[in-house]
Amino acid sequence: MKKTDEKHTTTTTTVETVSAPPVPSLSSVLSAEEERVVRMRSGATVPATETLGSKLDGVAEGVRDEVAARLALIEAELLSLQPTVDAARTQRIVDVLKGKDQ
Repeated sequence: MKKTDEKHTTTTTTVETVSAPPVPSLSSVLSAEEERVVRMRSGATVPATETLGSKLDGVAEGVRDEVAARLALIEAELLSLQPTVDAARTQRIVDVLKGKDQ
């Protein structure tokens, strides 16, 4: 009979847990305008319970109505410069995209 040599080995593993620093929120890193741009570009949404910001936030109460009226005039002017929709042309484009040749 042959005698077998048995070798026993042990391994010691040391695990060190390191916690990452907390990730700052968007509002603490970005300005309000920068945060709006990031949300628009990424399609990010806010919870339904969240209060949405306004361009009038931070505007003094005494001039808030005047600023709102000016913003409305600017918006109306820009919308009036938009080209009108040609319904027939739009329908032709839709038909072509759907594969309906006239």
